[in-house]
Amino acid sequence: ALLFTSGCSEKSGSAASMGSNGGNPAIDAIFSAWDAPGSPGCALAVAKGGEPVYSRGYGYANLDYDIPITPKTIFDVASVTKQFNAASIAMLQLDGVLSLDDDVRDWLPELPQYEWPITLRQMMHHTSGLRDYLNLFPLAGRNDYYPISHAQIRDMMSRQSALIFPPGEEYRYSNSAYMLLAQVVARASGKSFGEFTADRIFEPLGMKGSFMYDDFEKVVPRRATGYVLDDDGTSRIVHNYNFDVAGDGQMYTTMEDLLLWDHYLHGSTRPPIHDEMLREGKLNDGEATGYALGLRLRKHRGLSTVGHSGSSWGFRTELVRYIEPELTIAISCN
Repeated sequence: ALLFTSGCSEKSGSAASMGSNGGNPAIDAIFSAWDAPGSPGCALAVAKGGEPVYSRGYGYANLDYDIPITPKTIFDVASVTKQFNAASIAMLQLDGVLSLDDDVRDWLPELPQYEWPITLRQMMHHTSGLRDYLNLFPLAGRNDYYPISHAQIRDMMSRQSALIFPPGEEYRYSNSAYMLLAQVVARASGKSFGEFTADRIFEPLGMKGSFMYDDFEKVVPRRATGYVLDDDGTSRIVHNYNFDVAGDGQMYTTMEDLLLWDHYLHGSTRPPIHDEMLREGKLNDGEATGYALGLRLRKHRGLSTVGHSGSSWGFRTELVRYIEPELTIAISCN
């Protein structure tokens, strides 16, 4: 808590100028190993009670051209996307278009009719029993860099003759469920998932650096490149820009935009979707799962938190809110 009582100024610029000038030395020291020429790094944004108190970039967004990371750098935040997908479904329920307890086949009749129905709620809670397409595609000879589409995912899932378990019996993370939910959003709203989130979330909240990545030919200003370090410390590019199917991930955004979303969802003026978004999933036997609608409910050092992480192709992201202190941290690294 002492980190945010004083000396918290917003600053961005070249990595060389991001040392001790401005900012908070205690926070900056955490990132000192990456805040250097020739190093990938991180963008950090922090809010207290919905008010931004710290925003800074460390290291480089692109090593080819020595472009530093700033608070305006755009990252692929991977599974942090899931809460935006779930929020879209919750909004459509408030619109009276669908119900979270609808059978998914009401919207995607192409899927098999199993012994038990699968509800949209179970899909959002990861209790659907649906196999993960990220495990299925390699079995079909497709690696992570193989271009796919929503239709291909839907067709593949329609050929699954059985579930892993009866819906509601277990918690098992399923990216397939969220890819299918994005298609439910499209069919229920008449807009693509990207169009719906832009119209109902990003534009109203002023999230100007946010969009669903659904066109790999699109030019993305201020985009960070993903890297991995070899054993000798050499950075190597691991981006996969041709993976442009949004649903379980593929949201591109800035850390400052994520603070806007967090304040909208958890601030003092709660939106109509808030209670539904924070309702914890339960198994058929009543056991709580610790997962709400695209959000993990956890404890850290005795404090209740709500948030989600994301990981893809060199990127690591975390958006977490400590509920009682009303402290939100958004961080993404490349």
